[in-house]
Parts: sequence; structure tokens; C-alpha cells
Amino acid sequence: MSFSGLVRSTSALYGRNLGSLFVLFLPLGAAFFIALAPLLVFSGSEIKVATNPSLTTSLAVALLTVLPIEVGGIAVAIASLLITDRLVGQATTAADAFRKVRPHLGALFAAGLASSLLSIVLRVVVAPFAFFVHPLLYGPAILVQVIALEGADLKTGLTRAGELLRGDKLRVFMNLFAFALAASLLDLLLPGFANLGLSALANDITALILSTLSQIIVTAAVLPVVAVAMLVSYFDLRARKEDLDLTELTAERDAES
Repeated sequence: MSFSGLVRSTSALYGRNLGSLFVLFLPLGAAFFIALAPLLVFSGSEIKVATNPSLTTSLAVALLTVLPIEVGGIAVAIASLLITDRLVGQATTAADAFRKVRPHLGALFAAGLASSLLSIVLRVVVAPFAFFVHPLLYGPAILVQVIALEGADLKTGLTRAGELLRGDKLRVFMNLFAFALAASLLDLLLPGFANLGLSALANDITALILSTLSQIIVTAAVLPVVAVAMLVSYFDLRARKEDLDLTELTAERDAES
């Protein structure tokens, strides 16, 4: 599949499932601010970010790395199941998809921890670049689809993902990085435009609440695009290497149900 084909397929699946995806990714937007909360110092109506090193701030920094990746990975897994089941004609809800993912939460959690470690390394080595590649670590890409859709444990999933990506790692990475870059920029810039008027508010707490809500909404609307692109890339890899078609995919999902 060409990059333009990836864009068209991703846009179509995103548009068909926008409402469900938005709800699924709301917790991801909230996760950033739950992790940030221990760093905030409230003084009357003013809010400051704690700058003195302490156990609390160290834990908060760790949470800012781990919690969004763990929540994001689970959201991507549920979204992958939801879209795939609907694609083959099953009337699956987000709750149904979560029930199917639940037996694999251990593998997803372990994969998320590995992604978190990679995120920390990237932030140390190439800090600006790490921000833009961060959405690809939700899972991470391809591995999360293998775990969610094929029911693999972490060890089997890593082997299976490696087989699917053999000879295509750079192509898949560059394609998905383009989506991650666009999503990260939108996630960074759109709340800024929405919050231009908040600086005039006298109450910092009110401004923080409104700013937080706008960021959560933008994150829930934008980041699912990357999740859908991951899923389309997974299908593309299987179609290239296993001649997967809709009939075979339908049979697989029926067997899983």
C-alpha cells in the first residue's frame, strides 16, 4: 500500500468510527493531567509548577512517561479490535472490545513498560524528536495489534511483530512517523489557539480547568488517527506477506468471537 493509500484508508476508518474513538481516547487525554497533578502547587488562586526536586516530583515525572503510554496502548488495542470487528460486519461496541482485550491486559501492560523505557531513552538522547515519535509508543505499533487481534502473549507477540516487519521496518516507521508528527503538532498547537482568551481570566484555577478540558478534547480527537494508521499498516503487512483478505479476516474474527 502506498502512503496515499494509507492516508485514504485511515481517513475512511477514522471517519466511520469517530464517535467511538473519541470516547476511547478521552482517558488518554486525562492521563497526562492526572500524572501532572503532583507537580502543581496551589497558592490561593494561583498555580505554579513545583521546581524543587523531591520524591513527589520524581514520581510525577515517571508518571508523565508511563501512564500515558500504558493508557494509550490499551486504547489502541481496544480501538483495533473495535474497528476490525466492525469491518467484518460484527456489531461490536467499545464495551465488547474491552471485554475481548481484558485477557491480554498483562501482555499490553508489559509492552507498555518496554515502550516507556524506550521513551525515557529517547527523551535523554533526542529530546525534541521524542515528543513527535511518542504516539508510536502507544502499544507500540504493530505489537499492540498482534496482541489484541491475534491473542499473543508478549514473547510470541514480539516474535510475530518482528516477522511481519521484516524488510519493511523503515517503510512502516516513516509512514507512521508522518502521522505521529502531524498528530503531535495538532495536539500541541490546537489547544494553544483555543486558550488564547484564557490569559485574560483573573482566576488561574479556572483558566487551568478550561485549558485542561480543551487539551483533553483535542487529544481524544487527534491521536486516534495514529491508532487507525497503525491498524491499517498491520493489515497491509499481513496482506503483503500472508495474502490476507477480508474473507480470511472475517473467518479469524468469527473464530475469536
